[in-house]
Amino acid sequence: MAEVKKVAFVHGEFPIGGAERVTCDIATALLERGGYEVYVFVREYNPELLPSNLASDNRFHVIVSPTLGNVKLKKNWEFLLDGVRANGISTVVFVMLCQHDVVEELHRMGCKTIYANHNVPYWEMYRKRQRARQNSHNGLVKAAKYYLAKYLRYEKTNMLERRYRKRYIKTVNVFDDYMVLCEGYRDQIVRDLKLSSNHIMHMHVIPNMQQPATDVCYDKQKEFLYVGRLSYPDKRIDRLIDAWRMICDKLPDWSLVIVGDGPDAKRLKSLAKGLPRVSFEGYQSPTEYYRHASALCLVSEYEGFPLCLIEAQSHGVVPISMDMCEGVRSIVGTDGSAGILTPKGDVQAFADKMLEFAAMDEDKKQRLRHQVVAKSLEYSPNIVIQKWIDLFNQSR
Repeated sequence: MAEVKKVAFVHGEFPIGGAERVTCDIATALLERGGYEVYVFVREYNPELLPSNLASDNRFHVIVSPTLGNVKLKKNWEFLLDGVRANGISTVVFVMLCQHDVVEELHRMGCKTIYANHNVPYWEMYRKRQRARQNSHNGLVKAAKYYLAKYLRYEKTNMLERRYRKRYIKTVNVFDDYMVLCEGYRDQIVRDLKLSSNHIMHMHVIPNMQQPATDVCYDKQKEFLYVGRLSYPDKRIDRLIDAWRMICDKLPDWSLVIVGDGPDAKRLKSLAKGLPRVSFEGYQSPTEYYRHASALCLVSEYEGFPLCLIEAQSHGVVPISMDMCEGVRSIVGTDGSAGILTPKGDVQAFADKMLEFAAMDEDKKQRLRHQVVAKSLEYSPNIVIQKWIDLFNQSR
């Protein structure tokens, strides 16, 4: 009987979010291949959101921390070390989490460790800047604190860049392997950190996967769609609402549909108040929305490798995205054949592209729909999961 390989993924909260959904996709593909058991170690667990195929599979296990203590303290990760020992787990993937003492202990136990960066390099730095900017709008006192204590350091120096490069170097050094989402991200980290050839050998490019859609509907309605979390520091849906405000009177038979929920929902609904043909659908399965929408809109401040773009492409929905990162460029391309790019942060340019797409003749739209479906096949599970299996099988 063939040996069963046991691999684990480590998350903060699960399975909420894009990176968590990627872990579910990887687990599904591994279990379909056979020969694997998958464990997920989490600090907070939302079992009602777990895909039913995983919830009913006895080869998939979620182990929850008994405490929500300080994530930086090794003692609050003992549940992970105990679980690895008890279950004979050979490989542990940390998904955008890092506790160096725990990783070193796993090495002493003979475990292979992988750091999975499912975001743009230095996403932590971008988030810190955006949150500080947002907080500065919450009254005069907070504005004064921001401009007196943080503005010069965060915006006019490279203090944050230096801080996070040091952290990234330490992470690259402590883990056996480091995974990024596209070649552009690998090249950026190699260049910024001046990595040696030995380090480069342990940098791996593995994109997110997307199950090809079945029964793609090419008969689309006149809808612009957003799918994702409603949050300010990263997603910036306020830009999309502002773009819609600029063009809604010129497109009386088009609508804007926003699918998702999050901490910025109340503010966004207030911002959109009075605008015609805008609907907030809340947290929903996006499949039916993809069937009918003509274009998916993405206006984020930063992204890693947006799953919504590949999902949209697989359903024949044309992405219109701000050009905010290498991950977006690798999915959408730069020649217009798999979607439309606009300059990051330029709301007027984004609105203009929405108008341009709406005015496109139907034959051209149909060609574009077939092209984006073809592009999405690059991320099919059979192709992507083999990259993970090859990585798991590499010796330390």
